[in-house]
Amino acid sequence: MGWLIIFYGYFCPVIQVSPMQDDIVYTPAGLGVVTSKAGFRIHPVTGRGDFHSGVDLAANLNDRVYNLLDGIVTRVGWRGALGVAVEVYHPYPNIRTICGHLNAYSVMPGQWVKRGQVIGFAGSTGRSTGTHVHYTIIKEDTKQYIEPMSFLAKVPKYVGALKTARARAAL
Repeated sequence: MGWLIIFYGYFCPVIQVSPMQDDIVYTPAGLGVVTSKAGFRIHPVTGRGDFHSGVDLAANLNDRVYNLLDGIVTRVGWRGALGVAVEVYHPYPNIRTICGHLNAYSVMPGQWVKRGQVIGFAGSTGRSTGTHVHYTIIKEDTKQYIEPMSFLAKVPKYVGALKTARARAAL
């Protein structure tokens, strides 16, 4: 009789926020190298045509995975083919981001996370061929996937708008 053991990831509470410059386009894996784009592709594990909902970013085991916009953690833990994942809702611009295939996570549901905060650590959990970070963006109101690279290019604009709004509110 064989046993099937699923690794659900480690919880590593780390409160670390890395300073990110407002005008630089970052990925959750730092400056990130794309290893697989979003869209239809031949899946590297199944060998079949497949819709890839996000972008895969090169990473080494336990590299830090960063949150790019302020938000609230909505879901953490095992997520099927995505393995161990962290989902964050960002009120502005009304999206959800998911970082998958993590080895460990450092946040819990309901926790507010800031830009640059470490939310997890890269791994190869779920249906994966090696260590990397999978990054998906979903528009909250329509539940449509957003092409990750075009979204990442807009993040500096969102950060600037949030800072302007906060400064005006303080006055």
